[in-house]
Amino acid sequence: MKTTTSLLTLSVLALLSGCNKSMPAGFLSSATVDADLWKVAPVSSGNLLAVPVKEGDALKAGQLVAVVDSVPLTLKIAELNASQAELAANVKARAAETQTLVAADRGIQRELARTKQLVADGAAPSQRLDDLVTQKETSAARIASSNAAVAALQAKGKLLEAQKASLRDQIARCRLMAPAAGTVLTRFRNAGEAAIPGRPVVEIGRTDTLWAEFFVGQQDLARLKLGQPLRLRLDLGKGEQFVPARLSWIASAAEFTPKGVQTREGRNELVFRARALAANADGALKRGLPVEVWE
Repeated sequence: MKTTTSLLTLSVLALLSGCNKSMPAGFLSSATVDADLWKVAPVSSGNLLAVPVKEGDALKAGQLVAVVDSVPLTLKIAELNASQAELAANVKARAAETQTLVAADRGIQRELARTKQLVADGAAPSQRLDDLVTQKETSAARIASSNAAVAALQAKGKLLEAQKASLRDQIARCRLMAPAAGTVLTRFRNAGEAAIPGRPVVEIGRTDTLWAEFFVGQQDLARLKLGQPLRLRLDLGKGEQFVPARLSWIASAAEFTPKGVQTREGRNELVFRARALAANADGALKRGLPVEVWE
């Protein structure tokens, strides 16, 4: 019985000793590799004429990923061109009408000047002068109205030009380009399907630079600085590999450690979320790959 008790005591002491062992020097946290994602979506509706990429394809920045049918937009521009031509004819007609009114107004002004002199000399009744003054005021109002009509037509012409510019921009955006170098993760739609504004056609993940989000305790926060070099430890089955990284972000507020994260002191303390950014020139890092973050 005494021997059994001694063995049990030794086992508990060994267990406690193992629990009290600190993590290896330089170890910060476990993490999972992730990447920046882009969901490329059209800005105008139409049919997808082509989606020349498939899942897994490596893309360069600016590479074509989809083409939306732009014929309806082109037809709308043709309609606006016809409206502009009609508008230009109306402006020309209004301008000619204004010139006629101006010419008539000059005649009224000359007649008004002569009549004023005749009335002053007593050779013409004052009623004639009153009539000419009324004609002059009416003529000025007609000229102002005609000028306002020309200005309104010209403003409408500018509106039509702005609508054409918007349509030309939409036509240019009918060719969907990769916003950055990466890999096609998902192709949501195929050629022949409808393109819906805001609905993605493909999802692209960046592959040249990836990041790992991890958590550090407040006791480790003092020795971490933005831009500080870090290492991501990979377990490839053939031995460990370290990938250089740098600390790119630290949260400004603490939070409780998620269940799946291991820290040096355990999950009972508040920690700060941080992010390590790593170049991926050799392609060793993959989205979803579990890693360890080391100093």
